[in-house]
Amino acid sequence: MKKSIRQAVSRGLALLVLLPAAHTAFAGVDGGVEYRVAWDSVDSRYRVYVRPTSTPDKDLSMTAQVTLRVPHATGDQKFTVSDIKTKAGTNWSLSSEVYGPAEDKAIDYLSFNFTPIDVRAFAFKSGVEQEAFSFKNTGPCLGSVALMNNSTDPFNQPPDAPDNSAGTNPGNQFANAGWGATDDNDYLGNYGTAANCADVVIPTNNAPSAAVDTVTTTANTPVTVAVLANDNDADGDTLSIVEFTQSANGTVVMEGDKLVYTPKADFNGTDTFSYTVSDGTDTATSTVTVTVKTSSTPALVANTDAFTIDTANSSSSLDVLANDDIPDAQAITLQIVTMPSHGSAIVKDNKIIYTQTTGYTGQDTLTYRVTDANGNSAEATVNLTVKSLVTNTAPVANNDEAATTASSSVIVDVLANDNDAEGNTLSITAFTQGTNGTVALQDGKPMYTPNAGFSGTDSFSYTVSDGKDTDTATVTVSVAGVTPVLEAKTDTFTIDPTNPSNELDVLANDKIPAGETVTLAIVTQPAHGTASIRNNKLIYTPTAGYNGQDTLRYRITDAGGNTTEASITLTVKSSGTGNTCGTAPENPQADRAYYRVAWDNGTQRYRVYMYTGNVPSPNALTSAQVTLKVPHVSEDTFEVTDLESAFSGLMWNNNSNVFAPSEDTSADYLSFTPAISNSKAMQWQAGQEIEVFSFANAGACSGAVTLLDNSTDPFNQPPESPDNSVGTNPGNSIVNLGWGSTNGEHYAGNYGCPAVCTTDTPPTDSDGDGLSDAEEAILKTDPNNADSDADGIPDKQEIGSDIGKPRDMDFDGIIDALDKDDDGDGIPTKDERGDANNNTIPDYLEKPDVIPAQQSVAVPTLTEWGQLLLTLLLGAVAVRRYNKVIK
Repeated sequence: MKKSIRQAVSRGLALLVLLPAAHTAFAGVDGGVEYRVAWDSVDSRYRVYVRPTSTPDKDLSMTAQVTLRVPHATGDQKFTVSDIKTKAGTNWSLSSEVYGPAEDKAIDYLSFNFTPIDVRAFAFKSGVEQEAFSFKNTGPCLGSVALMNNSTDPFNQPPDAPDNSAGTNPGNQFANAGWGATDDNDYLGNYGTAANCADVVIPTNNAPSAAVDTVTTTANTPVTVAVLANDNDADGDTLSIVEFTQSANGTVVMEGDKLVYTPKADFNGTDTFSYTVSDGTDTATSTVTVTVKTSSTPALVANTDAFTIDTANSSSSLDVLANDDIPDAQAITLQIVTMPSHGSAIVKDNKIIYTQTTGYTGQDTLTYRVTDANGNSAEATVNLTVKSLVTNTAPVANNDEAATTASSSVIVDVLANDNDAEGNTLSITAFTQGTNGTVALQDGKPMYTPNAGFSGTDSFSYTVSDGKDTDTATVTVSVAGVTPVLEAKTDTFTIDPTNPSNELDVLANDKIPAGETVTLAIVTQPAHGTASIRNNKLIYTPTAGYNGQDTLRYRITDAGGNTTEASITLTVKSSGTGNTCGTAPENPQADRAYYRVAWDNGTQRYRVYMYTGNVPSPNALTSAQVTLKVPHVSEDTFEVTDLESAFSGLMWNNNSNVFAPSEDTSADYLSFTPAISNSKAMQWQAGQEIEVFSFANAGACSGAVTLLDNSTDPFNQPPESPDNSVGTNPGNSIVNLGWGSTNGEHYAGNYGCPAVCTTDTPPTDSDGDGLSDAEEAILKTDPNNADSDADGIPDKQEIGSDIGKPRDMDFDGIIDALDKDDDGDGIPTKDERGDANNNTIPDYLEKPDVIPAQQSVAVPTLTEWGQLLLTLLLGAVAVRRYNKVIK
């Protein structure tokens, strides 16, 4: 409710932003707003309305406050505001509550403050009421709810600067730069009656009455119709035109509160159109009949022209008058109104001489005016097409042949044997797909990739262009077969702990040549159970009571002694609640974030993920903390190293460690917080988890790493503000303004299983991109290049979380890690790594792209700078006044 300083500073800052674009002082007009509160018995909501007494000169709403008087109650009976809904482009919030002050103990005072999102959102029109915001009361119906009277309410005495029992300033207020209030308050008072939640009768409005109008004019002459002059409203409401139709033989436009009818050229006879008036609530429609009499003088009409300009000519003479309607014996004058954009034009002998810009081809336009001896004039547009009329010789595309082996791509330089008679540069404009393979352009050349397992002959066609004409040829590809290889593939299984022995068919997805016999062997035993071999299947038994993740490695050997190995990832379910190790929380809440920590055996790193069900809008991260709990052996057993953040502009740091506190001497607590230089850096994905940072442990692998549980961990009791043995606040937290008001906290809990480190020798990863060489062989990505398609996005990020289902954003059969245009919009991925519309989705994953319009910046005049300085001085005076009030 303390608003004096807030109003002055807010208005000063708003004018600082708006003045450079205005170029004129905001003198303002007389007027302001009135407030009304009403009860909506249909939706069980209180609705607050605002009505202007005039239309503001510069409609720029900056600050406002509405204070309501509600019956005083306590406990469950208290009037409790919820579900605030605001007008689009505005933001209203409950900013202050004072319960039963000494001045009037029977009343609670609720103040709502307005923050503009769009200062022109109200678009005020004189006398037109509109809803500002609405809300519900979760408590019982207590009686009437009324707006505070600034002048008489005992809690606001004296008005605007009270020294009341709560030391607040609760009065109603509104500030719009388009009204000329000298006290920074354009609020004029209240109207209507108190809102009673027991009311069920909604007052009805008498609709206005619109009368028929008739007018007369002559051919080619507009006529203005004051249609509101004979219309009326039983309630005395001000009427306005809200809609009108076009007539069959003329056009209608609105000028002020009147309609202007213009007959079509040379039309005479009777024509009609309709219009609709409104009293702010209801409407009425009527008809205007126009009689158009014959003009005594034929009309002068200029008609649109179209010419084709040959680039071989330096200039062209255009007879634009040839199709114009010129009364007999009328002497006319021809002049150019708008010059062409891509050339020049002059008038010579009542013709237009057009000269195109050297080298330009395409569309151009100009407008001209003809004027007769009586001063009558008419204008028309000339549409120009500038192009070469020289005949072009089509290019010649010759057939090509290529060869490759099964599962291997081949690039064909098809343009090498194609030619063009004029020596024009050729380019590929279209191509077909093979029957047994896919085709994509790679650096302007077709790349053919045979389907898995295919060998034989395949073909596809392509089309070349010289910029004007095209030709098509065929490429024949011979695909040779390859000798089958033995390959063990990674397995993932979910284990039921109630089953004493789980039989795992790890060979089911392995690549074993037909007719080959293999032997299965265990290379590394699991850390949380035992494994054995029976009938070429693996039998796994988890440790009693364990649930979480486990891993082991196995080897297969063929009769020739060839071997291959793979890892098995096991998720042991909880015996009571089922699988708890998923990559998404169960029943996630809206506007919340969840945390997970996992061990990446391939890179020997811990990775921290976050999940949300909905992307915050706007994306505005203000703070976050992640606290991990690791087994304590000694202070140097677990040592965070090589900390990597997933998003630039959001650099995570391990800034707080507590070793074996008295609450839990068996654990160490490691806390991580980000340094935020870009609050929009985190690229949230609705319904998917995202990695936020990862790190390695320079110490020994000492057991499971978990996320701290805010509610139950002894080192964080009581939650949110612990008074623990070392005086720290280790709980997990995150705040993003795009998720709305939730008591300043959007962290909702953890999901997934503990991160259990293993010391298995990870598979070879030559380029260190998180994909093993064996996985890259399957994906056909380059095992020695972390960015195979050189588009600036690492292969691991473009593959996605499921290697078995690599991402193909535009469904063109080429996975994104090999596709230079992931979303297929014609713009290379390397040029779309930004976020043009600030919706946290990279442009290369969004089609079509949304590019913000260019904005111009105006320089304020000396007068505008003077007005700004005066506004800031008024703000300083308000500060001194505020300090005096609160002393």
